[in-house]
Formats: sequence, structure tokens, C-alpha cells
Amino acid sequence: MKLIVVCEFSGRVRDAFIKRGVDAVSCDIKPSDSLKDPHIQGDCRDIDYSEYDAMIAFPPCTYLTCTANRWLYHPEDQDFPIELRRPHPRYPFRKSMQSKAALFVQWLWWRPVKHIAIENPVGVLAQTIGPPTQYIQPYYFGDPQRKKTCLWLKNLPKLKITNKVEPIVHFREGYSDPDWHKHTDPAIRSLTFPGVAAAMADQWLK
Repeated sequence: MKLIVVCEFSGRVRDAFIKRGVDAVSCDIKPSDSLKDPHIQGDCRDIDYSEYDAMIAFPPCTYLTCTANRWLYHPEDQDFPIELRRPHPRYPFRKSMQSKAALFVQWLWWRPVKHIAIENPVGVLAQTIGPPTQYIQPYYFGDPQRKKTCLWLKNLPKLKITNKVEPIVHFREGYSDPDWHKHTDPAIRSLTFPGVAAAMADQWLK
């Protein structure tokens, strides 16, 4: 079984599978946090996916989340029909960037790989690749945080809850770190929770 983890530089999911005996490699335009581990630094669109049995993808969500929609249109036009709203004055090309991001996820979804999982927050992808297969929360898997996350699955089972704990209610979302909410780098905030990575590795590709 060969697995590629796309749009991951941390290696958290890759390493969880490697520990369980899966031949896994990550791919991202950034270098891996651990340079000694199997990682392809570059554009994932240059990969020959026919070499892999499975793919787990974490495409960037900057333009895809529901919270990002507030930057699409002029704030003075919120009571107008969408077709009559002007672009946001600070981000006039935001709508086209959203469309490009959604098309990239659609491209990932149709790679010639038997087992596919795509992860993203709640957002616009339901109109691109269909409704999510399931929603998960970090606190289902031992990390006491709230961060509603969508999974689109192809030839993979839904993740089963492994260690449901009480979430920390005073954090809206985040990593299991009391200072998580202070991070301004979206790459830090998007790191996969350890419990989620472990559940994927334990329940998929056996």
C-alpha cells in the first residue's frame, strides 16, 4: 500500500501511517518540518498519481471556508442580491481566487487513486465535489478542541469516534495548545490534530 499525503508539510498524518507500516510520503510546496522523512517538495500537480493506492489531501482553505465569504463582496452591499453585489474594495479578485481554489480541490478528487480523503473546514466545497461524507471534531479523538471539519471520502470508511472528551469551550477552535488562538500563521492553525491523524492511520488502509 502506497499513500501520498498532499498539501502537508508537518508530516503529522504521513508519520502516523509510517508508524503503522504504510509506505507513505507527503507533498507540499514547503519543505517538510522533518527533513529526514519522505517528502516531495514541489507542486502536487506534477505528481504521477498512478503510482499510489491512496491519497489524503489537505488543500488550502483560505478562500474556501464560510468565514472567508465576508471578503467576497462590498460590505455596503450585504442587503443586495448576490448578483448585484460589488467586489470587496480591499480584495477585488477574491471571487476568482475562490473559484480557482475550488477547481483545485475538484482536480484532486478526480485523481486516478482508489482510496481518497479530502479534508477542509465547512465552506463552499459542497457545491464543488458534493456534500461531505462526514463531519468530525477534534474532541472525538482525544484533543479537547472544537473545530468542525469536513471529510470527503472515496472507498474509505467513515472515521469512528475513538476517545470522545469534553471540549474546551472558551476556544472557538484550535489546536490543543493554550496559546493556539494567538497564532497568526494559518499554517500553524491548520495543523492536523494528533488524535485525528492517529484515527486515520488506525482505521484506514489496513
